[in-house]
Amino acid sequence: MPLFTFLLWHSYWTRFAALFLLLVIGSWECTRMLAKKIGGPNLQFFSPILVAIFTILWGVEGWHSYIPLLCVFSLLTYILIAFNSVEVEEIFPWLAHHLFTPIFFGLWGGLSFGLITKEPGFAGSLLFLFVIMLMWTVDSWAYFAGKLFGKTKLCPGISPKKTWEGVVGGVLATIGWAFLTQGMTDLSALPLVGLTLVLCLAGILGDLLMSTLKRYTGTKDSSNIFPGHGGMLDRFDSFYLAGPIAVILLEIFT
Repeated sequence: MPLFTFLLWHSYWTRFAALFLLLVIGSWECTRMLAKKIGGPNLQFFSPILVAIFTILWGVEGWHSYIPLLCVFSLLTYILIAFNSVEVEEIFPWLAHHLFTPIFFGLWGGLSFGLITKEPGFAGSLLFLFVIMLMWTVDSWAYFAGKLFGKTKLCPGISPKKTWEGVVGGVLATIGWAFLTQGMTDLSALPLVGLTLVLCLAGILGDLLMSTLKRYTGTKDSSNIFPGHGGMLDRFDSFYLAGPIAVILLEIFT
């Protein structure tokens, strides 16, 4: 956390580095897990490299126009690899598994760069911090509310401990927190509540999505990057879905 805080505070390029690591390491963890479920080349290095290029194109001003070209290159490359190295009956499952990584972490995840700016100090990462704190708040308070009042299971086949009561408690607490930190955004009350509700939903679904990935691949922790805490996907699972949604909604609301 001290290192991550420093990166968010120091300059645009250290903020860039923080998001770069968040997306590229997450994509490596995802590719590594998905490789357990399907034959053929596992691309545990190629896919993260593609994601790294996506993040550079998203994060460097004036380079966004090259993203469609990278999409075309990525799609054609994956199809060529599949035709040359994957059994015919495995081609479509292989493509579905491995295209998920550059699409979700590179093309989609790269939108998260809209949460950082070149302003000095924490002013340049206020929106990023705002979204991250909302994710931590809904996750923490959903846990406590679920412990105290939880009876109705949310998705027992994916995450047996999550309950609808926990969701409600987490969302209400997060709306309260959003008003306490409203100064981090330029939003008035109604858009703030709307944004918070959508991000709470996105955070919960993002958490469930990564839980599904781990259950599907028979993985306990996505990696051991954070000893005792798992990997990027374990620590930032909610953000991967919610971050880009926040950028889209903030563009609409402001």
